[in-house]
Amino acid sequence: MQNALKTRYREGPPIGFDGNMGDYDILLEMVKQTNDDLRNLRDNHLVHLQDDVSEVKDEVMGLRRDVDGLMSVKKEITDLFRQHARFLISIFLIGVLATFGLPLMAA
Repeated sequence: MQNALKTRYREGPPIGFDGNMGDYDILLEMVKQTNDDLRNLRDNHLVHLQDDVSEVKDEVMGLRRDVDGLMSVKKEITDLFRQHARFLISIFLIGVLATFGLPLMAA
C-alpha cells in the first residue's frame, strides 16, 4: 500500500497517512473537502456567467434601441424621397431634354 501511494504522490503519501483504517477517513475527508471546493468554484463561475449574460442582454437592448432609431430615420428619408421622386425625375428629364433640345433648335 505504501509503495502505491509513493508512486501516486512523488513526495510520499499525504501527511498523517500510514496505511491504517483511520487514514482512509482522512482521505475521505480530503476528497469531500475537494468536492466542496469544486462545487463552490462551479457555483461562483455560474454566478459570474449569469452576471455577464445579463450585462450582454442590457447592451443588446441598448443597441436595438439605437438601431430602431436609425431605421426610423431611414424610413423617413425613403418616404420623403418617394414623395418627391416624381418631381426630381421630372426636373432631371427636363434638364436632359433641354440639353438635347438646345442643339436641335440651333440647327
